[in-house]
Amino acid sequence: MQEQKQQRSWYKKLKLSQKFQINTAIGFLLIAIGLLILTITGEELLFHIHAKLHAGLGVVLSLTGLWFYGIGLRYRNQLDAIRIARRNRGGFSKGKGKGGPKKKQV
Repeated sequence: MQEQKQQRSWYKKLKLSQKFQINTAIGFLLIAIGLLILTITGEELLFHIHAKLHAGLGVVLSLTGLWFYGIGLRYRNQLDAIRIARRNRGGFSKGKGKGGPKKKQV
């Protein structure tokens, strides 16, 4: 039971950069395979039921690849947000500085 939990959680233990790389690589691979199947199917799609099934498989693979690629982009955006937060933490902050124009006291 414990081994199954460890096998399921290996993905959660990865760093965001590793998740980004894995998801984008899987996404590109699935998109390429799906488009290759669609290209090979070609005009046979109009005449044979097997070609329609292959084309459906190609579309499903392409959409799944786009989904994986979208998740990879989400992880990249999270990485960018972490980098920006780290950069802004040390140097610039809104409270420091001269501020805006001062109000006149009447």
